Amino acid sequence: MKRFVYMIFLVFLSCGKETQNQQKGYHEVDFGFEDFKEAAELKSKKYLFKEILVPHHVLYKSGKLIVSSLSSSEQLFIIDAETMKLESSKGKSGQGPDEIFEPWRMDKGLNDSTFWVYSISGKEFSEFSLSDDSYSPQKKIKQSGDFFQSLSMNWLEKDQIIAYQNVGPSRFSVFDLSGKRIRNIGYWNTTGASSILENESFILSTINQGSVGVFPDANYVVLAQVSTDSFEIIDLKTQEITKVIGPMKQELKYSVEFDGKQNFPYLNPNMKNGYNQVFMDKNGIFLVYMGRSDEEISKSGIMSKDIFVFDFNGVPLIHYKLDHSIKALSVDSDSRRIYGVTFEKEPGIAVFEY
Repeated sequence: MKRFVYMIFLVFLSCGKETQNQQKGYHEVDFGFEDFKEAAELKSKKYLFKEILVPHHVLYKSGKLIVSSLSSSEQLFIIDAETMKLESSKGKSGQGPDEIFEPWRMDKGLNDSTFWVYSISGKEFSEFSLSDDSYSPQKKIKQSGDFFQSLSMNWLEKDQIIAYQNVGPSRFSVFDLSGKRIRNIGYWNTTGASSILENESFILSTINQGSVGVFPDANYVVLAQVSTDSFEIIDLKTQEITKVIGPMKQELKYSVEFDGKQNFPYLNPNMKNGYNQVFMDKNGIFLVYMGRSDEEISKSGIMSKDIFVFDFNGVPLIHYKLDHSIKALSVDSDSRRIYGVTFEKEPGIAVFEY
């Protein structure tokens, strides 16, 4: 095997507050801790649930918390967000028609009484009731055809789902419910041409993977990179991309291994991780910031004690410093509460009032 550095001209990081080497529809800004308009320390109350083995993700909707677990025989749990009492569980683990397999992410969906769960391993999107005790999914959308190369699923509007792409000319594609691609969002080649070699697009997709946040009301999708400290805000109407870099402004270092069939990118293991999750609502963009390497996380037992809040233009607003290490969050802006999945020996749900 031959290992070599494979730097693609489409991926670059800036050092100034805003670079002037901007292509049409794409620009970069950077920030440091000092650029936040406000900083605040948040204290929390932590809740443990013996039924939820290793909580993975959390979603707030209509006065309820939906908590997913990859380790429990039942993988979805409904909690009253006011009393923090467990109300019900659903979603038997498995790959049968009435089961779900490794619920990776969740989406509020467009129906007030349901929510959706995405399985990256099972390649399916499942709808569950929020308002009753039904145990099985009400509906499933399978990823097939063009849809199969997707690595996420979020509702954009009725009959349209937006998904991050494993290969292809763009970061995201929009599909109808049959799996037909309707349009592409966020072209990798920001010079205007939509064409790009498949293996190059695979490398770009891999090194830029992370958490996806969609807020259809504001017409934005956000891609928060896990491998370095940057995130991209994409305007769904104009397709303009704002790349926000910081606070470390870490250079993305990787090499590519060629095995005779294809090139695969390998990130430098000493790099510090960037963002583990993004959440969006009417008040802006909430990010779980790590700033630690895998080794540092393993040794310290801390994934993140920092939440960053930005507006939709990429302007840093608030830096929240937490008393518990978390890995995921959801926000109820009306009650001004942040719900975090803790990353600790005894993981639970921490409730922060802000």
